[in-house]
Amino acid sequence: VKKRKLSIGRPLPLDPSEFTVVSVGESEDEGFVSETVSFEQFEKAKPKKQIVQDFKIRIDENEYTPYEDEEYVALDVELEQYEKEIDKQMEKGFFRSKLIKKDDTPAEKARKISFFVALIVLVSALLHIAFYFLNPFLQGFKISSAAKEIHAAEQVRNYNSPIMNPKFTSLYSKNNDIIGWIKIEGTNIDYPVMQNVQDDFYLRKGFDKSYSREGSIFADGKTVIIYGKESKNIVLYGHNMISTGTMFRQLEKYLRLDFYKKRPVVMFDSLYRDSDYKIFAVFITNAIKSQDNGNYFDYAQNTWKSEQEFNNWIEEVKLRSVISTGVDVNYDDELLTLQTCNESFESEDEKARLVVMARRVRAGETTATDTSAAVSNNKAKYPQMWYDVNGLSNPYLEGEQPTTPPKPTKPTKTSATSTTTTTTTTVTSAATSTQPTVTTTKPTQVKTTKKPAKTTAKSTKPSKTTAKTTEPTVETSQTESENNE
Repeated sequence: VKKRKLSIGRPLPLDPSEFTVVSVGESEDEGFVSETVSFEQFEKAKPKKQIVQDFKIRIDENEYTPYEDEEYVALDVELEQYEKEIDKQMEKGFFRSKLIKKDDTPAEKARKISFFVALIVLVSALLHIAFYFLNPFLQGFKISSAAKEIHAAEQVRNYNSPIMNPKFTSLYSKNNDIIGWIKIEGTNIDYPVMQNVQDDFYLRKGFDKSYSREGSIFADGKTVIIYGKESKNIVLYGHNMISTGTMFRQLEKYLRLDFYKKRPVVMFDSLYRDSDYKIFAVFITNAIKSQDNGNYFDYAQNTWKSEQEFNNWIEEVKLRSVISTGVDVNYDDELLTLQTCNESFESEDEKARLVVMARRVRAGETTATDTSAAVSNNKAKYPQMWYDVNGLSNPYLEGEQPTTPPKPTKPTKTSATSTTTTTTTTVTSAATSTQPTVTTTKPTQVKTTKKPAKTTAKSTKPSKTTAKTTEPTVETSQTESENNE
């Protein structure tokens, strides 16, 4: 059999050791020489490559004859057809050879179907993985471009007018859900702030309304930024993105006294005014009442019946703060509350909450903050679950009166909640709260007579109207809002 025919995988019909090579060579008469050698001798001789290309082996009929001449001819025809079929399939290509044909057997059809199903699953999985990891970089690029646009338009940060700040004109024309920009020096927190009639709309959407697993920084539904009608307490939410370190992840730094002393000021510019806020409290709290013996502290509260009620609320905030900042807060101050989730404890799919609170720099006051007197608060008040996780007893448990959080309603289901991972932050919405419960830091807590409405850690069905219902006046002509989703 010619060597080329063996190259397609056909085995020799016999064990080579069972016969003798009688003639091998390169003479012109049929390519043979008359010398007879054994197979072992032939193997040792190792003919040169150019000789081996078309050498022939004849079987000595006196020793052993496995096939008659006609059988060799039939084998040659079969091998030629097989070679032609292989060449034909190679010309068609790999995937074309996998297509289902009419003359395929049921088993062959099933094999080809299985192949394509597996291929589709593999490609889909690879695309999903690629999108999952590339999405944060894409969103980061968009935010970085927007930040350059905003900061390039800034000259002096002292804007204060009922007319929208021109630096927001471009972003507002693309998405009128934008209400401001937040930045904290020394961190990567430098983001647009959004607000939508649906509280959790930006839980899994970028500032351009495209999908983003990081979401956006967004304001509580009760927050009002209309000039002259600003909320007493502006509340902003953001994910704690452990995997990428973005959004409100770096608020964790404020649990350290040394970092607070370096960066005690938060910048938040709304559409109508630029503002700086001095941080006065940093604390960890619970998302649901079962994590703290039925208690829930409403840090998102933005209305108080009296100055005394406000002062009691502030005392409770400072009692919980892990840092005694020394920054004073009075009834006339405007507050900024930043909230994200925290890994301290978790139950019922709800993690702890990290809250950073600040007050607006007053008229005639500078952003300079004396942090020399700031100390760690070793007696900070935590939720009961925090003490349980750390194996400690709760020193505030005795005599504590549990509050009565609002009765929960059926939460609104969103695609974001179904894809939440351990690296995301569940947002505590206070958008449907009315008058919240207020406690004091006196010997026992005092409940207000006003029964609170619902406050829950999970997103609820939002109100049909929000504080941001008035279209701002723009100093320059604006284009029609575009939906870049």
